[in-house]
Amino acid sequence: MNDIIDVCGKKMPEYIVEILAKFNRRIDNLAIRAIGMNISKGVEIAHFLSKNFGVEIHRQEIKSFQIDDIETPYIEITLKGNAMQTETAAGNYNFPRSRFVDFPVYHLLLQGF
Repeated sequence: MNDIIDVCGKKMPEYIVEILAKFNRRIDNLAIRAIGMNISKGVEIAHFLSKNFGVEIHRQEIKSFQIDDIETPYIEITLKGNAMQTETAAGNYNFPRSRFVDFPVYHLLLQGF
């Protein structure tokens, strides 16, 4: 999978905007990778997208990696946008305009976060 979003120090709405922008660019699946203390933020982001935008949570894996002698857990959540897409005869995907909003108004939707 080429599209991985690492959840680190940004606020949750910034990640949501980034993910929705990727889905608007016709990327049909991507992964959220959250390390250590950011695992709960990654899970919240996936849940928010699933609940409010119909994004499908395809797979969740808890793994770990080792730096020197310290083993650090991380979660990788694969999201699929197929629930929001319709396939055309040419094989291209088009998002229904009723499900997604233009980029300039994302901040209005997520302002109360």
